[in-house]
Parts: sequence; C-alpha cells; structure tokens
Amino acid sequence: MGASYKRDAKSLMAIALARQGDEGELAAPKFSPIYTQDLQLTQSVDCTHDIGIPVGKISADNPTITLVSISNAILTSMPQFRQLTARDLLDNDWYKFTMQYAGFAHGHADTTVAYRLTDRKGSLNAAMAGLPSRAARAAAADALASVLGEYAALRFEPGDARFVAQELRKILRSDGDSGAAPPQPTLREYETRLVARALDADVAIDVAWDDAANALSVDYSGPWFATILFEVPFMALIVEFFNGLTVSDPPSDEYLLATLDPKLKAYAACNANVTEFGTRRRFNQHSHFLISSAIRDASSSFLNPPIYTSNVLLSKINNTPPRGTCAHEYFMFYLALARTPAATASTLFPALTLQTLVDSIKSALESWLQIFSSVFALTDVYTTQVFFLAYKNLDASLQSRINYRCDSGDEFSYCAVIADILGRLGLNVETHLNEKLIMFSNSLSPSKVCQIQEKLEHDRQSGATAVPKAVSYGVGTNFTNDTQYKTMDIVIKLNWVDINKERCYVFKLSDVKSKFVGNESLREEALACVANL
Repeated sequence: MGASYKRDAKSLMAIALARQGDEGELAAPKFSPIYTQDLQLTQSVDCTHDIGIPVGKISADNPTITLVSISNAILTSMPQFRQLTARDLLDNDWYKFTMQYAGFAHGHADTTVAYRLTDRKGSLNAAMAGLPSRAARAAAADALASVLGEYAALRFEPGDARFVAQELRKILRSDGDSGAAPPQPTLREYETRLVARALDADVAIDVAWDDAANALSVDYSGPWFATILFEVPFMALIVEFFNGLTVSDPPSDEYLLATLDPKLKAYAACNANVTEFGTRRRFNQHSHFLISSAIRDASSSFLNPPIYTSNVLLSKINNTPPRGTCAHEYFMFYLALARTPAATASTLFPALTLQTLVDSIKSALESWLQIFSSVFALTDVYTTQVFFLAYKNLDASLQSRINYRCDSGDEFSYCAVIADILGRLGLNVETHLNEKLIMFSNSLSPSKVCQIQEKLEHDRQSGATAVPKAVSYGVGTNFTNDTQYKTMDIVIKLNWVDINKERCYVFKLSDVKSKFVGNESLREEALACVANL
C-alpha cells in the first residue's frame, strides 16, 4: 500500500497518538474533521478497521473523532525527509571550511565547544506550538533529532575533500604577505582528517521540546573540527523540516522563478556586485538549487558582474569559486582563549573587560591572516567601535589585508560611522576606508541594495570622504526563501568553549542590542564593557 499522508497538524497528531498508544479526541471547533480522502490512499482500505475511525462519525455535522489506531501501512508510507548523502556535506557555506582550516592549522581542532539554537522572533517555536498535542510535538522533535543525527553521521568523499583543499589553496597567504609565519599543518593533513571519520565521532546532539515553555531547544557539542561544519546545514535542515511539516502547498518552480527574475534585473540595473548567501534559511534544498541554476544562467547572459554563491556544493556544480567571509564564531572562540586564566589565577575566568574584547579581536585577526591572504571581517561582533580599537593595534601591513562586513545596524550610515571612529582614533580615512572593500549582508532586498548603491554614488559625486573603494552585497533569504510563507529567523551560535576542562561561555553583541546572542548571564556584563564608547 502507498499513501501520500498530509503532513499537517491534525495528521501529525494522529500519527503521534497512534505511535504512543494514546487515545484522544479531536473536538470541533478547534480541529476540523479528518476525511478518508485526506489520506489520499493509492489503494482502498477498510476505514473502520485500518484507520480506527468509525465511518459514521466522519461528517461535517459530527466532526468529533476518537482516534484508536492507524495502520502500520499508513505510518510507514508517510512521506519522509529527503535522503541525505555524502554530497550534502558540501551543501554548506564556504566560510565554515575556511574557519575549520584556520582552527585546524592553529591546533584547535580537538577543543570541545558547544553551540545553541536561538529563535530570535519565535517563528520556529510558533510552528511547533501549532502542532495539536504534546505527543505530536514530541514526535516532531524526535524526527528532527533523527535528521540532524543522520547528517552528522555522514562521511566526506575523498573527491569532495580534495575540492575543498584545492579551493583553500587559492586563498592562502603568499610568501610575500607580512605577519608571523603560518603554522605547520598542511592542507594534505587537513584533507586526510576530513575524510578519516564521520563528523559525529564524539559529538552530542540534543533536540527537545519544552511544552511548558513553548520552546524547542537544539544544542550540540564536540570537537571544533566537526561541530564548526554543522551550523549552516543544521539551520537549513531545520527550516526545511518545518516547512515540510507545516506547509501543505509549497511554492511551485514557476512561482520561485517568477519572483527571482525582477530581482536579477534590478541588480543588473544598479550594477550591484552580489553574492548569494541563501543556504541557511532557504525554503528547502530543491528551491535553492533551482534558484542557483537560474542565477548561473543569468550570470552567463546579462549579469555583470556575475552572481556567485557561498554554497560550496553549488560552486562545485557551477564551476565557480565559492565566496565567503569570516563568521562571528571565529571571534567568539578567540574571546574564550583571551579569557584563559593564568596558572596562578584565583578565579576561574578573569572578569570581562573592554580590553579583553579588544585583545580577542586582535588575536583573531592576526591568527586568520597567518593563514589567509585577506579577510572580510564582521565589525559588529562586539560593536564596530570595539572592532576598530583592535584594528588600530594591528601592524599596518595586516591592516592593509582587512576589509569590512556590515551585518547589523544602519547600512546607510555605516561608512560615515567608520569615518568618525577612524578620526577619533587618529587613523587616516583615505587609507582605512577609501581603499577598503565593504560587504553589506543585513537582510538585503533589491530595493535596499539599489538604495545603498545610489547613496554611495551620490556621495562619490559630491566629494564625500566616507566612501569605500568598492562594495558588494551578500543576499540570502530574499533569494532562497521569498515565498508567501513566513520565514524563520533562527540562528545557531557558539555557546561555550572548553578551557582547562571548564566551560567558558561566549556571546555576540552586534551593533543592534536586540541581536545579542549568548549566555544570558553575560548580557549585562558585556553591555557594560561597551557602555562608555
């Protein structure tokens, strides 16, 4: 028997109740009746016996249904999440691999770290809460845990690991780059480790639904070498899982392509240099790959410059270089290192200070530029003011290899803010802004991108000083999840780092206070560090 069982709330509840042997009632008006045609069976069944719903009770006049059992045939034929394969390991953002290699090269591969999901606007928790019973929500959490666990158990194919290593080689620092000599581990050693074992070795993944708090928690921990690769794929899998669970009428290919076309024309019209950053919150993998293919075709016909992607698998398929920057977590990891207590210290971790934040950013940038030729650095990890306090303390030869990425705050005043900070720090605006590249990536749309382009061009024409050499744009959700359905504003961030067998909790401030992510016990202490800037 085959069936296309609708994965809506009432169906999930029925399945969960049946699996747990829990009998219950669906009573109008909260729940609508379940009709036999809703099961869309490809073969006929005896509804009274197989589904356990007395036929006489299924009617618009009497929608109360007692669920006794659902046949194993229906349970086993319920649509499952797509099969994950080794190629899904490349279905990830490029900066996960660059950070992984930097951590490996500096000897941090086996440091134990932990990550935590944050549902910033409650959309994910609302989707879970919308399921009609505790049993259904528990079943959904268990199913999601299974998907994430299946991903973590995948192993890299040698050819895919070789592709990553080959692309990394292209962006390594050259012999002529200044700074300390790079660490000893080679790309060949990195590639060997990448294929040596499944990522889930020594990794713990915990997915749970708290009915009282109406909150889904996703936590995982393990060696940094493995867990650093999970953030983006886990977010993408979570969004895809819940869209499959709650969306009964997914957007058609025709709809997706129709919404994409005017965006590409708008970017072409304003000569915007755009990179597709849409892996993490895409509607699903199919829609992302469809959109990527259309972008590739447009790039070869009318887009100049072409639109490349941060997705490594799609870059491999499209034969284009993967694009990426350096994520918040790299700086957050170095904050934990900066708080490592001295051997004679009487306290577990030194008090958090502004200087600690500054030192950690400086160390992170120095370590990165030991490995790579340049960096697009997020300036908002602990606010843009703190970033430039660290930047000022770097050698000029390192400063010249750093470009800036704006991921929070007001894009239209970003350059002016930097110019003001540079002036107060006694740094030359021409050297440290006019000769720099800037990437904007904060919830961008074609209209916002074109407005930024227009403002920058106006500033250039008017002779304004706060203008960078060039700008680019990282566009994510607007490319890959611009549908009629609400998007999920979720993030997964580094939560703690094991320092001398103790958990050192970390955080991200950003240039918008509401975007604080991290252990709540650190919020006030962190904000106090930057209060007087």
